[in-house]
Amino acid sequence: MKDLRKNKTELYIIIENSCCDGCEEIQTFIFDDEETAHEKFEQLVADDKAFLEEEERDDIIERSGYSYQSYPEGEYAESHYTLDLFAAKHNA
Repeated sequence: MKDLRKNKTELYIIIENSCCDGCEEIQTFIFDDEETAHEKFEQLVADDKAFLEEEERDDIIERSGYSYQSYPEGEYAESHYTLDLFAAKHNA
């Protein structure tokens, strides 16, 4: 793995937040390649949609660019899944 502290290029950060029955779990993915970050984001979106279909859930899905969320209607605080992809310049 590269030492990203010395990387002078863009870093791409995906923050995945899932909440089930009020218990929240947050994962962070960091990439130094835009294409790989976008592929991972799309994979996570597809995984969530497959999960919702498998569980026969009719959650609300909202997506705007590289921001995605799904949640049961009226129950966002108890159960939700969100993804956000950010780009940041690392100037160490």
